[in-house]
Amino acid sequence: MEYTYVTFEVAKLAKEKGYKCIYGGGYNKETDKYASYRSKPTYPAPTQSLLQKWLREKHDIHIINRYIHDEGKNKYEFTVYDNVNKGWGIAEVYETFEEGLEDKLIEALKIIP
Repeated sequence: MEYTYVTFEVAKLAKEKGYKCIYGGGYNKETDKYASYRSKPTYPAPTQSLLQKWLREKHDIHIINRYIHDEGKNKYEFTVYDNVNKGWGIAEVYETFEEGLEDKLIEALKIIP
């Protein structure tokens, strides 16, 4: 199993919204280069699944996905559900799981005031 770390854009937004990570790596200042914690990164960069768990447990925001087999290809449908405001985001279909999750992490983070 391979872990997918969030992109620089998501790491920056997550930090602005209060995400704190005590292990792993991150991004330094205004670069998009991933670095270990030994270099003391400015923006912690968790895996996509850790950030998804934080959104679910701390903010009651859920990223929901569904596997679709369409025209002989595997695709993934993602949407965001904000349990506090009882609101659904727009469902979108993606070619890869990681791409869909990354996009919906951004959408979910923007819900947080």
